[in-house]
Amino acid sequence: MLVVRQAQLDAFKALKRDQFVRETAKHLRTHFAEEVGHMDGEALERFVRDGIARAARHDVTSERDVARFIDLMVAIRPDFDALPAVQAVRDYLTYPGVTGTNRVDKFYDMVRAGRFDRELEESWM
Repeated sequence: MLVVRQAQLDAFKALKRDQFVRETAKHLRTHFAEEVGHMDGEALERFVRDGIARAARHDVTSERDVARFIDLMVAIRPDFDALPAVQAVRDYLTYPGVTGTNRVDKFYDMVRAGRFDRELEESWM
């Protein structure tokens, strides 16, 4: 019988998270080169790790949704989720039946509706 200890599971999760951080940093360098060009590799990985933590506060945990959330951090600004525009839909974003995917979709809907236009005009770099 195969026994997997918690320490082994934790180590696997850490490896998986590190891989996600590296892949996301590479994605940002490719698709947001101008926006993240001022960051060295270590700073960019810290930015991604911060994004993972910020996304988790909204129960956004799937890799795809976390990556989309981090894209918004770059496109709008790192603390976009604390802006007044987001506060206006806080009830929706914290409702128990709303999934992480629904939450990220709502953020993208807000971008399309122009709710972040002023922030998009200002540079956070």
